[in-house]
Amino acid sequence: MSPPPLRTSRRRPDLWRRILFATFLLLLYWRCNLPAADETPFIHFIASAYAHDSFQIVDPDESRTAAAPNQHKPTRKYDAFPHQVLDIDSGEAPVSQAKYALLDSIIDDAKKRIVYNATLQDPQAQRDQAELILATIDQVLTDHNILYPPGDYDVTSLRAGLTPQHYDKDALARILRVPINKRRRDHARAHATEPFYILDCDISSFVYIGVADAIGLDLHLVDLPDHMFVRWELEDGSHLNWDTNDAQEVTDKELASDYGLGKRIRKQRIYLASMTRREAEGFAYFLRATRFEERDEDAKAIADLKKARDLYPQSTQVASELAWLYATAQGVDLMHRKLAIDLAQSAVDLEPKCGDFWDSLAAAHAANGNFKQATKEARQAEILAESPDDRAEFKMHRKAFEKSEMPDHPRGH
Repeated sequence: MSPPPLRTSRRRPDLWRRILFATFLLLLYWRCNLPAADETPFIHFIASAYAHDSFQIVDPDESRTAAAPNQHKPTRKYDAFPHQVLDIDSGEAPVSQAKYALLDSIIDDAKKRIVYNATLQDPQAQRDQAELILATIDQVLTDHNILYPPGDYDVTSLRAGLTPQHYDKDALARILRVPINKRRRDHARAHATEPFYILDCDISSFVYIGVADAIGLDLHLVDLPDHMFVRWELEDGSHLNWDTNDAQEVTDKELASDYGLGKRIRKQRIYLASMTRREAEGFAYFLRATRFEERDEDAKAIADLKKARDLYPQSTQVASELAWLYATAQGVDLMHRKLAIDLAQSAVDLEPKCGDFWDSLAAAHAANGNFKQATKEARQAEILAESPDDRAEFKMHRKAFEKSEMPDHPRGH
């Protein structure tokens, strides 16, 4: 089953997407007549941008009932962060022993290749070592047949990402047209008959952290709006940001500019901060909550979001999503319906340009009987929508509020 698109894709912003549709039709004829063996980077870019709808990760375990909480956990050689994420994932759907074994194999391979000298004193030598080790981890992922998905497809769990996928020639070629798979094309073509694994930025960052845990490196997750990367904290107080999508270093200044992150939101550690392990665990519960929400298991989603909020309290995504469910889920008491307003407002105050957060705030006011205010906020959500699909959904919500009604379908379905 293909999961519906999430509200919080973990991919870097695409500055060209707003103009791609106009150019796509003009270039379609040209695209069909290009030699298949030598497509241009721009055509690769277009092909990946419009590939979301038909792509899916097939996980046979996805529709099965999760094991009981007290059931024996699969064995593992390491007990690193990604293994703990798989344990969390297993509360939603079964996670096979093979997925833990694959993680162990990746970590073993990385440990064999990586030489870490903890006694280095020169700051530049430490930075050079960090870059070499991070590049080695990227190569290990390549050698284990890990690829990025096409378009905006969001890999919503490590469980799904470590599920083996088999592709025919055309399907593999389509995935390899994704620009960030360029460095992995030669290897993938040489191993085309083997299973592949599809990870995106946050899920691949989990694996990086697992290798770091096993080696003793000071590596952290770092969250951004719609993206995640890893950060190596160096002994001189500086750090190195490593984008797992591009396998390249990127500076705080570049990221703050690209994502429009002001001092306030950074000071409060909403984004661009080295996440503690507790916060990273909270993010894993947030991801699981979104999957429960997709499965219409709102009570479980609310429980996970409350857990995520306890572990990762500064997350605006968690606050907004919990507000939405407090406002729209069945069986929520009056106290939590009212709390939805404060949660959603806190997210909007910090990120006033996020349409999703305005949509949550609108639902919260509507759930408390203020449909006039909800209509205004839903209109603001429409204005700030990041995609035509989001705008259509926010418009549908506004029309319901104008009739003094709550939306009759879950968000993102």
